Amino acid sequence: MLDEKINKTSVDTANKAVEKTLQSIWENDQEFFYRQPENKFFTDVDDSGELKNKAELAAFHMIVENNMPRFRGKASNLELLKASKAEYDKRFGRAGTKAADPEKKEDDKPPAGKKPVIPVTLGGLPTAQAEIMGDEFSYLKALDPVAKEEAIEKMKPEQYERYLKGK
Repeated sequence: MLDEKINKTSVDTANKAVEKTLQSIWENDQEFFYRQPENKFFTDVDDSGELKNKAELAAFHMIVENNMPRFRGKASNLELLKASKAEYDKRFGRAGTKAADPEKKEDDKPPAGKKPVIPVTLGGLPTAQAEIMGDEFSYLKALDPVAKEEAIEKMKPEQYERYLKGK
């Protein structure tokens, strides 16, 4: 009995030491990552010592959190951070700059002298008329009996009265 308690205490102590070590490694890897010139954008501070890019850092942290399960046990902390940074850059543009606008190609312009083809729209069609659509309960006619009963049960009392008067 005493040996079991000692073993449990030893295991608990070892687990806590491992957790503390892993947390320390994670913090050191993050510190190293943010010291890199291409990543300093996230940790820039203003004259008062406040972070300049809190929203960007929060967005990056969300990407890291989402990527953690995918990388856990398969890659190093730095690989996780680098992959998350690549995803951040892809979503929001290069860190420290505005999101990159897609390059406009000259091929997208119609050839000179030719008018672009304007797609046909529904703009010229008349709106649906009430007699074409039927009354507010005409949709019930298309339902199967079970669905019709369910739709009737879901009606508000005033709708149900109108429905009964219209039959």
